[in-house]
Amino acid sequence: MTYAEYAALPDDGHRYQLVEGELIMTTSPTRWHQVVVAELYAQIREHLRAHELGQAFIAPLDVILDDRVVLQPDLFFVYNQRASILRDANVVGAPDLCVEVL
Repeated sequence: MTYAEYAALPDDGHRYQLVEGELIMTTSPTRWHQVVVAELYAQIREHLRAHELGQAFIAPLDVILDDRVVLQPDLFFVYNQRASILRDANVVGAPDLCVEVL
């Protein structure tokens, strides 16, 4: 599957990622997972803002690494110097930091 095919999928309420062209559904996060992501996001976002370094984001937001790899990291940030990879609907290119909470 390509990014165009992935982007054309109807919204069925599930979260998906595209890994080497294979569509993979991700499970709903647990409460504990969300607490950890929220705490990490708050701390990273505050640091980025205090030092005017960049922007932090939380899933779901597509990170397009190539036409057959589209991920939704739990948390990621992009430095201001690389803000050109940020689009309204997604991010095209590798963020400066990605975090997956397991």
